[in-house]
Amino acid sequence: MVQIVTFRRASAPDLSGTIEDNFWKLVRREDLLRPDIMTLLRAARLPVKFSATKEELLQQHICWQRRQLDYGRCTVAELRTFSVQRGIVDSRVARKLRSKELVSKLHEADDGETFNRFLDLPAELRLYIYELYFESFETQERPLPAPYPIPLAHVSSLLRKEVLPVYYDVCTFEYNVFCIGFYLPWGSSRTRDRPPMLDFIIKGPAEHVAMLRKVNMDLRIEGGCDHDDDRTNSFIVFRIDFGTDHKRAELYLDYQASIEEGEGEFDLVSTSIRDILSAIDTRPSGKKVLKSDLQAILAIFQDPPDILRRQPTPNDSDDEVEDAEDDEESEDDGE
Repeated sequence: MVQIVTFRRASAPDLSGTIEDNFWKLVRREDLLRPDIMTLLRAARLPVKFSATKEELLQQHICWQRRQLDYGRCTVAELRTFSVQRGIVDSRVARKLRSKELVSKLHEADDGETFNRFLDLPAELRLYIYELYFESFETQERPLPAPYPIPLAHVSSLLRKEVLPVYYDVCTFEYNVFCIGFYLPWGSSRTRDRPPMLDFIIKGPAEHVAMLRKVNMDLRIEGGCDHDDDRTNSFIVFRIDFGTDHKRAELYLDYQASIEEGEGEFDLVSTSIRDILSAIDTRPSGKKVLKSDLQAILAIFQDPPDILRRQPTPNDSDDEVEDAEDDEESEDDGE
């Protein structure tokens, strides 16, 4: 059965739960105005009929999410042929139906379509289907807050064994901890506001953590700012691809989104992270990510190496000397 989460108003989406319950469902954007839905479709490079109603546009968007044939591009003759070949109507009835009626019947048939021989497909084809399915989540643009459970992995033990490695390989997850110290030590009971990804690393199965491949991280270098230094902490945004047994791990730093308050801090942090990735690459037991690897990355930001701990800038020191000299001169003048 097709699962759809509906946004009815911008202020009150009908999520019926959290992102954990809905991230894998199709999205129906009833909260958008008709022109906004058109913009959404054009962004997906779909042809848009100006005369289409809002309901027709919403249906077109759902079809695109399901990667179904866009019936709006088909001729009436093609629609009639599809309807007859699929046994929806016989040829005599099809000849009397107009385009909108045929499209409606085809959509109705699509919603009720089932396929009970999936496991009869070759394993290679099943894996390809899993990849397409997880790519449709578009996590490269909108990473998931954590590796939430997916219903597909609960169908059977066979599917679970096949699905999970592809899930972790294709999807990107968000690993953001802005105030790391608040959640440490790792066994801390402060879990109410703990970021989902950090919660997963602390409490999740080690074999699942080992399958992680792509994470986006937004982190602040804490403890690296001297109290006499008026600069704030540096903020770094980066992406890690842990690679595979045949591909080395890579670090991608987003310089535009990051804020470097101290000169050379990004280079120092990048070097420290790459040292951890290098250890993962050369691990004798194969390319597996350990909980300690992710904890070590966080430790770089929570407790920066001495070289990242700032001293007052030369200008700050000069200003302090000048202020002290001015004070002495003022005292002399007063005498």
